[in-house]
Amino acid sequence: MVYVFFVLVITRFLSVGLETTVGVGGFTYALDLSPEAFFGYLLGVEMLVALLVMASAAKAAEYVGLKPVVALGFAVYAIFPIVLINTPESALALILVFAFSGLRFAGLPSHKALIVGPAEQDTGGRVTGTYYLLRNTVVIPSAVLGGYLWDFVSPEIAFTVASVIGLVGTGYFLLFGKEFDAYR
Repeated sequence: MVYVFFVLVITRFLSVGLETTVGVGGFTYALDLSPEAFFGYLLGVEMLVALLVMASAAKAAEYVGLKPVVALGFAVYAIFPIVLINTPESALALILVFAFSGLRFAGLPSHKALIVGPAEQDTGGRVTGTYYLLRNTVVIPSAVLGGYLWDFVSPEIAFTVASVIGLVGTGYFLLFGKEFDAYR
């Protein structure tokens, strides 16, 4: 799912901002974030969770292998669109959903290790670049498909299709993805 659709869900579809008061040093401040500013806050929540889980997930991969940790990240990527589009119009619910989304980054170090690990000596950069070129080439149509479904069918269907494709990809990875010898 292309990230711009997440922006549209927060700013236009749900149109949720954040209004609260914050007490600091005996002073009370009103916090009133527009949906656009709130999206930035949500990205901060997502990245904070990502930072908190990456190291422990990488350590866990040393015990359970890279593949299960990567698969967990892929599964979060896959179900996030359908969870997001069905989230109630609530700032707290969205904060929790984006915190959940941060878990998808848990598998990122392991994912990179699966890409580079089997590469021959001194070819890691070329292998990584080729992987991302091929992946992004395959992903390009998702923006067109997502935009078409959003405009001509419904945002809910667009996000459901994104989740279904993600779950199929995760299943494919679980069935055919290989753990390289160093982690077996």
